[in-house]
Amino acid sequence: MHCGDAEAVVAGDSGGLAPEWLAEGMRHPGRLLIAHFCSPPHRVPLVAVVAGRQTRGEHLAYVRTLLAGTNL
Repeated sequence: MHCGDAEAVVAGDSGGLAPEWLAEGMRHPGRLLIAHFCSPPHRVPLVAVVAGRQTRGEHLAYVRTLLAGTNL
């Protein structure tokens, strides 16, 4: 995926905001999810990935695969 790609995932890092709230008014709410890194990320290799009701499954799978292959 490239930054300008029409299928690009929009991942927020807010642990306190629901994806539905963030997706309000988005043209493509199915591309939004939360990827909240635990702190400090260099010591705690854990990311909470939260899909919204409209998040497309392929976007969720892509982000999970991407993060699983990352050495935090």
